[in-house]
Amino acid sequence: MRRQQFTERVLIVAAIGSLVILLLLFTGHIFSVILIVIAAVLVAVFFDSMARWLDHRLPISKGWCKLLAVVGFLVVVGSISWALLPYVTGQAQELQQQLPQSVEQVKKQLQQTTLGSQLVQYAEQQDVRERLTSNSKKFFSTVFGVFGVLADVYIILFMGFLIYAAPQPYLSGIIHLVPKSGRSRAETVLATLGQTLRSWLSGKLLSMLIVAVLTWGGLQIIGLPFAVVLAILAGLLAFVPNFGPLIALITGVLIAATISMQTVLLTAAVYVGVQIIESNLLTPLIQRHKLSLPMAMVLFAQLVMGVFRGALGLILATPIFAIVMILVKTLYVEDALDDHSFQLEPEKQLDSQ
Repeated sequence: MRRQQFTERVLIVAAIGSLVILLLLFTGHIFSVILIVIAAVLVAVFFDSMARWLDHRLPISKGWCKLLAVVGFLVVVGSISWALLPYVTGQAQELQQQLPQSVEQVKKQLQQTTLGSQLVQYAEQQDVRERLTSNSKKFFSTVFGVFGVLADVYIILFMGFLIYAAPQPYLSGIIHLVPKSGRSRAETVLATLGQTLRSWLSGKLLSMLIVAVLTWGGLQIIGLPFAVVLAILAGLLAFVPNFGPLIALITGVLIAATISMQTVLLTAAVYVGVQIIESNLLTPLIQRHKLSLPMAMVLFAQLVMGVFRGALGLILATPIFAIVMILVKTLYVEDALDDHSFQLEPEKQLDSQ
């Protein structure tokens, strides 16, 4: 009898373990789809913020505001692209040709030291081995990777516009998954989540624009080539905290390395100065009524998402962490613990103290 009970328990434990493993494997495969859905939601949130802004200022229906938001965005982006595209394209092509020369210049400078020479030699040996063993594999993976990225972008934009055009069926579907007694609270949580994401995203986009302008101004002052392209790159990469500014800095320094060491130092000073302004002045000022995220936790989320889901995970790590923070605050801290003193907005944090 005991042996039969022991066998049953072993089978139950094995079944539970197998179920957990299958669930983890399924989650791992479907997680890429979840990231695409979250990216699409951010696209919808972006256009919804514009539509709400227009709705508060124009005496037209909400549907026309939604259409006007999309058309206005396309007109503005199209006009800026038409004005800057020839200039930016020329700089981008020159930059593409210049970067390999910059890398070679940095290699020569590193080879002047013992440690640098060893690092360059090791990197070249690894590069040769990779080329000898996986040239064709890298070629096909690059080709399919490009098509994969384009397909993901298309799906994100298409799904984002579908959610933006008619969000109510999706919101209603989520609410109806909750028991009737909790549906009112679910509506409140979703409304809070949407408002906070709109506020955070608008602040982030404004910060990215200011970073691009400040970077362009600084690079223009020191006379670094490709200032427009490097500034646009810095602005776009500012969406990814911690890693984005670092990538922008490395790109600028590589270009400066082909000129002189003084230009390298000045370029690094520009990027570091802009980052200091963005971190200590712009972000606290812009986000004071919005959402404050602990940078150490953001970095941890970026490392986890980057390791498991690559570039897309790294890009979406911050908004995903923001969503998790909001859900923890509303569903656990406020509902489960009945504690309403915890605030995510910086000014409210100060007021609560």
